[in-house]
Amino acid sequence: MDIIRYALQKKMYGGGSGSSGGSSGGETEKTTLAKYAEGLLTEITPKDLQGATSIGAYGLYYSNATVSIELPNTVTNIETYAFAYCYNLETLIIPSSVTKIDSMVVENCSKLAKIDYKGQIEDWLNIDLHERSRLFDKGANFYINGEKATNIIIPVGVININNKGNNAFNKCTSIESVEFENGVTRVAYQMFYSCTSLTSAVMPNTITSISDYAFAYCTSLTSITIPASVTSIGSHAFNIGSTDNKATVTILATKPPYLYNSAGIGANVGKIIVPKGCLSAYQSATNWSAKASIMEEATE
Repeated sequence: MDIIRYALQKKMYGGGSGSSGGSSGGETEKTTLAKYAEGLLTEITPKDLQGATSIGAYGLYYSNATVSIELPNTVTNIETYAFAYCYNLETLIIPSSVTKIDSMVVENCSKLAKIDYKGQIEDWLNIDLHERSRLFDKGANFYINGEKATNIIIPVGVININNKGNNAFNKCTSIESVEFENGVTRVAYQMFYSCTSLTSAVMPNTITSISDYAFAYCTSLTSITIPASVTSIGSHAFNIGSTDNKATVTILATKPPYLYNSAGIGANVGKIIVPKGCLSAYQSATNWSAKASIMEEATE
Protein backbone atom coordinates (compact mmCIF):
# COMPACT_ATOMS: atom_id res chain seq x y z
CA MET A 1 0.00 0.00 0.00
CA ASP A 2 2.90 2.35 0.71
CA ILE A 3 4.19 2.14 -2.84
CA ILE A 4 0.73 3.00 -4.15
CA ARG A 5 0.46 6.05 -1.94
CA TYR A 6 4.00 7.08 -2.82
CA ALA A 7 3.35 6.98 -6.55
CA LEU A 8 0.17 8.99 -6.20
CA GLN A 9 1.79 11.70 -4.14
CA LYS A 10 5.16 12.00 -5.85
CA LYS A 11 4.23 11.46 -9.55
CA MET A 12 5.51 8.50 -11.50
CA TYR A 13 7.24 10.61 -14.13
CA GLY A 14 8.74 14.05 -13.78
CA GLY A 15 8.37 14.40 -10.01
CA GLY A 16 9.90 12.93 -6.88
CA SER A 17 12.82 10.52 -6.63
CA GLY A 18 13.42 7.18 -5.09
CA SER A 19 10.65 4.80 -4.02
CA SER A 20 9.22 2.88 -1.11
CA GLY A 21 9.66 -0.78 -1.95
CA GLY A 22 10.21 -0.34 -5.72
CA SER A 23 12.60 0.91 -8.34
CA SER A 24 13.02 4.58 -9.16
CA GLY A 25 13.29 3.89 -12.92
CA GLY A 26 10.26 5.02 -14.93
CA GLU A 27 9.17 1.78 -16.66
CA THR A 28 10.19 -0.48 -13.76
CA GLU A 29 8.38 1.78 -11.29
CA LYS A 30 5.24 1.67 -13.40
CA THR A 31 5.36 -2.14 -13.60
CA THR A 32 6.04 -2.52 -9.88
CA LEU A 33 3.11 -0.28 -8.99
CA ALA A 34 0.79 -2.34 -11.17
CA LYS A 35 2.03 -5.53 -9.52
CA TYR A 36 1.30 -4.14 -6.05
CA ALA A 37 -2.06 -2.70 -6.99
CA GLU A 38 -3.45 -5.54 -9.09
CA GLY A 39 -5.29 -8.05 -6.96
CA LEU A 40 -4.71 -6.24 -3.67
CA LEU A 41 -7.48 -3.64 -3.80
CA THR A 42 -11.12 -4.19 -4.72
CA GLU A 43 -12.00 -0.60 -3.92
CA ILE A 44 -9.79 2.39 -3.28
CA THR A 45 -11.08 4.83 -0.68
CA PRO A 46 -10.02 8.36 0.29
CA LYS A 47 -8.39 6.77 3.34
CA ASP A 48 -6.14 4.69 1.09
CA LEU A 49 -5.12 7.86 -0.72
CA GLN A 50 -5.00 10.12 2.32
CA GLY A 51 -2.72 13.11 1.84
CA ALA A 52 -2.32 12.67 -1.91
CA THR A 53 -2.23 15.98 -3.78
CA SER A 54 -1.46 14.63 -7.26
CA ILE A 55 -2.45 11.42 -8.98
CA GLY A 56 0.84 10.91 -10.77
CA ALA A 57 1.37 9.75 -14.32
CA TYR A 58 0.55 6.03 -14.48
CA GLY A 59 -0.45 6.28 -10.80
CA LEU A 60 -2.89 3.35 -10.88
CA TYR A 61 -2.11 2.08 -14.35
CA TYR A 62 -3.38 -1.46 -14.96
CA SER A 63 -5.06 -1.83 -11.54
CA ASN A 64 -7.49 -4.44 -12.77
CA ALA A 65 -8.98 -5.23 -9.37
CA THR A 66 -10.22 -1.68 -8.88
CA VAL A 67 -13.94 -1.09 -9.53
CA SER A 68 -14.41 2.26 -7.81
CA ILE A 69 -12.06 5.14 -7.03
CA GLU A 70 -13.02 8.08 -4.84
CA LEU A 71 -10.36 10.75 -4.71
CA PRO A 72 -9.89 12.74 -1.49
CA ASN A 73 -10.43 16.49 -1.50
CA THR A 74 -6.69 17.08 -1.20
CA VAL A 75 -6.09 16.10 -4.83
CA THR A 76 -5.60 19.02 -7.22
CA ASN A 77 -3.95 17.38 -10.22
CA ILE A 78 -4.65 14.19 -12.22
CA GLU A 79 -1.82 13.37 -14.58
CA THR A 80 -1.59 11.47 -17.84
CA TYR A 81 -2.63 7.80 -17.83
CA ALA A 82 -3.43 8.04 -14.10
CA PHE A 83 -6.11 5.32 -14.27
CA ALA A 84 -5.40 3.94 -17.73
CA TYR A 85 -6.14 0.27 -18.44
CA CYS A 86 -8.13 -0.20 -15.25
CA TYR A 87 -10.39 -2.53 -17.16
CA ASN A 88 -12.83 -3.10 -14.30
CA LEU A 89 -13.13 0.50 -13.16
CA GLU A 90 -16.82 1.45 -13.15
CA THR A 91 -16.99 4.62 -11.03
CA LEU A 92 -14.62 7.56 -10.65
CA ILE A 93 -15.44 10.23 -8.06
CA ILE A 94 -13.65 13.54 -8.55
CA PRO A 95 -13.58 16.22 -5.80
CA SER A 96 -13.98 19.94 -6.38
CA SER A 97 -10.36 20.44 -5.26
CA VAL A 98 -9.14 19.20 -8.66
CA THR A 99 -7.90 22.03 -10.88
CA LYS A 100 -6.19 20.11 -13.70
CA ILE A 101 -6.88 16.87 -15.57
CA ASP A 102 -4.28 15.76 -18.08
CA SER A 103 -4.51 13.57 -21.18
CA MET A 104 -5.64 9.92 -21.45
CA VAL A 105 -6.41 9.63 -17.74
CA VAL A 106 -8.97 6.84 -18.18
CA GLU A 107 -7.63 5.38 -21.43
CA ASN A 108 -9.08 1.92 -22.10
CA CYS A 109 -11.21 1.90 -18.96
CA SER A 110 -13.85 0.05 -20.95
CA LYS A 111 -16.30 -0.45 -18.07
CA LEU A 112 -16.25 3.13 -16.79
CA ALA A 113 -19.93 4.08 -16.54
CA LYS A 114 -20.02 6.89 -14.00
CA ILE A 115 -17.96 10.01 -13.35
CA ASP A 116 -19.32 11.79 -10.29
CA TYR A 117 -18.09 15.31 -9.67
CA LYS A 118 -18.38 16.58 -6.10
CA GLY A 119 -18.77 20.26 -6.86
CA GLN A 120 -20.80 22.70 -8.93
CA ILE A 121 -20.87 23.29 -12.69
CA GLU A 122 -18.97 26.54 -12.10
CA ASP A 123 -16.14 24.56 -10.48
CA TRP A 124 -16.09 22.00 -13.29
CA LEU A 125 -15.76 24.77 -15.90
CA ASN A 126 -12.77 26.13 -14.00
CA ILE A 127 -10.78 22.90 -14.39
CA ASP A 128 -7.90 22.93 -16.87
CA LEU A 129 -9.18 19.94 -18.84
CA HIS A 130 -6.91 18.55 -21.53
CA GLU A 131 -8.67 18.08 -24.87
CA ARG A 132 -7.44 14.48 -24.89
CA SER A 133 -8.41 13.67 -21.32
CA ARG A 134 -11.02 11.35 -22.84
CA LEU A 135 -13.07 11.15 -19.67
CA PHE A 136 -16.27 10.29 -21.52
CA ASP A 137 -14.89 8.47 -24.55
CA LYS A 138 -16.14 5.06 -23.40
CA GLY A 139 -19.66 6.30 -22.69
CA ALA A 140 -19.37 7.20 -19.01
CA ASN A 141 -22.27 9.25 -17.70
CA PHE A 142 -21.59 12.54 -15.91
CA TYR A 143 -22.98 13.04 -12.42
CA ILE A 144 -22.89 16.11 -10.23
CA ASN A 145 -23.07 15.34 -6.52
CA GLY A 146 -24.70 11.99 -7.22
CA GLU A 147 -27.29 13.27 -9.70
CA LYS A 148 -27.02 12.38 -13.37
CA ALA A 149 -26.37 15.49 -15.45
CA THR A 150 -28.89 15.42 -18.29
CA ASN A 151 -30.11 19.03 -18.31
CA ILE A 152 -27.48 21.57 -17.36
CA ILE A 153 -27.37 25.32 -16.90
CA ILE A 154 -24.15 27.22 -17.63
CA PRO A 155 -23.85 30.05 -15.09
CA VAL A 156 -22.35 33.48 -15.58
CA GLY A 157 -18.83 33.52 -14.17
CA VAL A 158 -15.64 31.70 -15.14
CA ILE A 159 -17.05 30.70 -18.55
CA ASN A 160 -16.59 34.33 -19.64
CA ILE A 161 -12.84 34.04 -19.02
CA ASN A 162 -10.85 33.04 -22.09
CA ASN A 163 -9.93 29.32 -22.16
CA LYS A 164 -12.24 28.41 -19.28
CA GLY A 165 -14.75 25.69 -20.06
CA ASN A 166 -12.67 24.30 -22.91
CA ASN A 167 -13.45 20.59 -23.47
CA ALA A 168 -15.78 20.65 -20.47
CA PHE A 169 -18.25 18.06 -21.74
CA ASN A 170 -16.30 16.60 -24.65
CA LYS A 171 -18.09 13.38 -25.76
CA CYS A 172 -20.41 13.36 -22.75
CA THR A 173 -23.47 11.43 -23.93
CA SER A 174 -25.56 11.89 -20.78
CA ILE A 175 -26.26 15.58 -21.52
CA GLU A 176 -29.56 16.13 -23.33
CA SER A 177 -30.03 19.87 -23.01
CA VAL A 178 -28.05 22.96 -22.08
CA GLU A 179 -29.12 26.49 -21.28
CA PHE A 180 -26.72 29.40 -20.90
CA GLU A 181 -27.64 32.03 -18.32
CA ASN A 182 -28.19 35.59 -19.47
CA GLY A 183 -24.81 37.32 -19.21
CA VAL A 184 -22.72 34.44 -20.56
CA THR A 185 -20.61 35.82 -23.41
CA ARG A 186 -18.96 32.78 -24.98
CA VAL A 187 -19.29 29.09 -25.79
CA ALA A 188 -15.90 27.50 -25.17
CA TYR A 189 -13.67 25.41 -27.40
CA GLN A 190 -14.98 21.86 -27.87
CA MET A 191 -17.34 22.49 -24.99
CA PHE A 192 -19.99 20.08 -26.26
CA TYR A 193 -17.95 18.22 -28.83
CA SER A 194 -19.67 14.98 -29.86
CA CYS A 195 -22.37 15.17 -27.19
CA THR A 196 -24.53 12.87 -29.26
CA SER A 197 -27.56 12.94 -26.94
CA LEU A 198 -27.77 16.75 -26.91
CA THR A 199 -31.06 17.83 -28.50
CA SER A 200 -31.42 21.40 -27.20
CA ALA A 201 -29.02 24.32 -26.69
CA VAL A 202 -30.48 27.68 -25.66
CA MET A 203 -28.20 30.72 -25.86
CA PRO A 204 -29.02 34.22 -24.58
CA ASN A 205 -28.60 37.49 -26.43
CA THR A 206 -25.35 38.18 -24.55
CA ILE A 207 -23.17 35.57 -26.26
CA THR A 208 -20.73 37.15 -28.69
CA SER A 209 -18.42 34.29 -29.65
CA ILE A 210 -18.86 30.60 -30.35
CA SER A 211 -15.52 28.83 -30.38
CA ASP A 212 -14.14 26.14 -32.67
CA TYR A 213 -15.92 22.79 -32.42
CA ALA A 214 -18.28 24.12 -29.73
CA PHE A 215 -21.16 21.85 -30.85
CA ALA A 216 -19.30 19.74 -33.41
CA TYR A 217 -20.69 16.26 -34.04
CA CYS A 218 -23.75 16.78 -31.86
CA THR A 219 -25.68 14.50 -34.17
CA SER A 220 -29.00 14.77 -32.29
CA LEU A 221 -28.93 18.57 -32.28
CA THR A 222 -31.09 19.31 -35.30
CA SER A 223 -32.33 22.82 -34.50
CA ILE A 224 -30.51 25.75 -32.96
CA THR A 225 -30.91 29.52 -32.85
CA ILE A 226 -27.85 31.76 -32.91
CA PRO A 227 -28.65 35.01 -31.05
CA ALA A 228 -28.26 38.44 -32.62
CA SER A 229 -25.41 39.26 -30.21
CA VAL A 230 -23.05 36.70 -31.81
CA THR A 231 -20.25 38.32 -33.84
CA SER A 232 -17.85 35.38 -34.28
CA ILE A 233 -18.32 31.69 -35.13
CA GLY A 234 -15.39 29.28 -35.10
CA SER A 235 -14.46 26.35 -37.30
CA HIS A 236 -16.87 23.39 -37.12
CA ALA A 237 -18.81 25.16 -34.37
CA PHE A 238 -22.15 24.04 -35.83
CA ASN A 239 -21.18 20.78 -37.47
CA ILE A 240 -24.46 19.37 -36.17
CA GLY A 241 -27.17 16.99 -37.32
CA SER A 242 -26.59 13.82 -39.32
CA THR A 243 -26.90 12.46 -42.83
CA ASP A 244 -30.35 11.07 -42.03
CA ASN A 245 -31.49 13.96 -39.86
CA LYS A 246 -30.45 17.30 -41.29
CA ALA A 247 -30.26 20.31 -38.97
CA THR A 248 -31.75 23.79 -39.21
CA VAL A 249 -29.73 26.81 -38.03
CA THR A 250 -31.61 30.06 -37.40
CA ILE A 251 -29.51 33.23 -37.20
CA LEU A 252 -30.90 36.43 -35.67
CA ALA A 253 -28.06 38.85 -36.47
CA THR A 254 -28.88 41.25 -39.31
CA LYS A 255 -25.16 41.63 -40.05
CA PRO A 256 -23.47 38.28 -40.85
CA PRO A 257 -21.17 37.27 -37.98
CA TYR A 258 -17.53 36.55 -38.76
CA LEU A 259 -17.40 32.92 -39.89
CA TYR A 260 -13.90 31.44 -39.56
CA ASN A 261 -14.49 29.09 -42.49
CA SER A 262 -17.42 27.52 -44.31
CA ALA A 263 -17.02 24.41 -42.13
CA GLY A 264 -18.37 26.50 -39.25
CA ILE A 265 -21.76 25.43 -40.54
CA GLY A 266 -21.49 21.69 -41.14
CA ALA A 267 -22.42 19.56 -44.13
CA ASN A 268 -25.39 18.07 -42.26
CA VAL A 269 -27.07 21.45 -41.85
CA GLY A 270 -29.85 21.38 -44.41
CA LYS A 271 -31.29 24.86 -43.86
CA ILE A 272 -30.06 28.25 -42.67
CA ILE A 273 -32.74 30.81 -41.79
CA VAL A 274 -31.57 34.43 -41.80
CA PRO A 275 -33.45 37.61 -40.80
CA LYS A 276 -35.96 39.02 -43.24
CA GLY A 277 -34.29 41.36 -45.73
CA CYS A 278 -30.81 39.98 -45.05
CA LEU A 279 -30.62 37.07 -47.48
CA SER A 280 -28.39 38.79 -50.04
CA ALA A 281 -26.02 40.02 -47.32
CA TYR A 282 -25.50 36.48 -46.03
CA GLN A 283 -25.28 34.89 -49.47
CA SER A 284 -22.45 37.25 -50.41
CA ALA A 285 -20.61 37.32 -47.06
CA THR A 286 -17.19 35.69 -46.73
CA ASN A 287 -17.49 31.95 -46.06
CA TRP A 288 -21.26 32.25 -45.67
CA SER A 289 -21.53 32.36 -49.46
CA ALA A 290 -20.58 28.66 -49.63
CA LYS A 291 -23.90 27.92 -47.92
CA ALA A 292 -26.01 30.23 -50.12
CA SER A 293 -28.02 27.38 -51.64
CA ILE A 294 -29.49 26.31 -48.29
CA MET A 295 -30.34 29.81 -47.04
CA GLU A 296 -33.80 31.28 -46.77
CA GLU A 297 -35.29 34.37 -45.15
CA ALA A 298 -37.42 34.30 -42.04
CA THR A 299 -41.06 35.15 -42.68
CA GLU A 300 -41.10 37.80 -39.96
